[in-house]
Parts: sequence; structure tokens; C-alpha cells
Amino acid sequence: MDTYSIGIISWELITRTELFSEDNFFLTIQDRIINGDRPTIPDFVLPEYINITQLCWAQDPNERPKSWEYILSTLEDLILQ
Repeated sequence: MDTYSIGIISWELITRTELFSEDNFFLTIQDRIINGDRPTIPDFVLPEYINITQLCWAQDPNERPKSWEYILSTLEDLILQ
């Protein structure tokens, strides 16, 4: 399971913006992602939510969460705070 997409979707939900919307070509976006470029997370976002988002889109796939259960329990903990 790869959680990269969960990190991107969470960023898009927060910002209500499409990832790298300033780029028109898929290959340009692909190159940016492969080179480690990630979008900026707004300052108003809770640090815990920033952390899980950044974990999900870590450049090294081995550093990303290994299970949906971890992501869901982390998000549930944030909701209950």
C-alpha cells in the first residue's frame, strides 16, 4: 500500500486547490514529484495534521505509513482532541 495519494488528497482538501495547478503538463508535475517537490501547507493547519500529511507523501516510500489503520487512528485522534 502506498499512502502518497492520501497526503496529496489531504492537502487538496485543506487548500481547496489542485496539486501544482500552475503546471499544464503531466510530465512536468511528475518530474517535480520525483525531485521531491511538495506543496506548501498553510500556516493555519494543525501541526499534527501537517505531520500525517507529510508522512504520507515522504520522498522515501519506506518512511510512509505502512497501514490505513495508522492513518485512520491518527486522524480519529485529531478529531477527538
